[in-house]
Amino acid sequence: MRPEVNKLCDFYNFPVGKRFCRRVQREIAPVSGVEETIVGIGFAIPYMPEGGFALMPGGQGAIRWPANENRTAVVDESHLPIHDNSLDKVIVIHALEYCVDVRGFLREIWRVLKPEGRAAFIAPNRMRPWAGVSLGGQRFFKGELSLLLADNMFVVEKSSGGFGRAVIIEARKRIYAGSGGSGLQKALATVPVTG
Repeated sequence: MRPEVNKLCDFYNFPVGKRFCRRVQREIAPVSGVEETIVGIGFAIPYMPEGGFALMPGGQGAIRWPANENRTAVVDESHLPIHDNSLDKVIVIHALEYCVDVRGFLREIWRVLKPEGRAAFIAPNRMRPWAGVSLGGQRFFKGELSLLLADNMFVVEKSSGGFGRAVIIEARKRIYAGSGGSGLQKALATVPVTG
């Protein structure tokens, strides 16, 4: 069950949440000096740069951010209200582990990223709860999440088990299938061509 936005706010207001946030921020790549279009999906507000947008799933609810304006929206993660090929970066945290259709969600992220767009996926490690606090949801091994991303047309560029609490993977949108390919590509390669 997805936690409500107030529970996530409380988590990040406690010292354990603040430490967790600092550690994750050190792991994900800093925003380049070039102006980028960045969206956070899930509860990404603690990780968002100024000028970014925060999309929050309906079952979680949303809060106003930043305080002086509103750059948040409640969305259905299976149908993101964003044009194709329009984002430079997506930060996904407190989202992947609650998805009913993970592959559909990843395809939506792929759809909205520009060619060579990047995404940072932060998900709970199967071995331990978030920073010692259980927020529920599915947990992932680093290799498991890396394979899931590769099978959904992402190239993993950097991955870590973080500090044991979270799996953190930075990936780039793959436009063309590589020679190694996914399981589907390998299966199709063995189909004889006649004609």
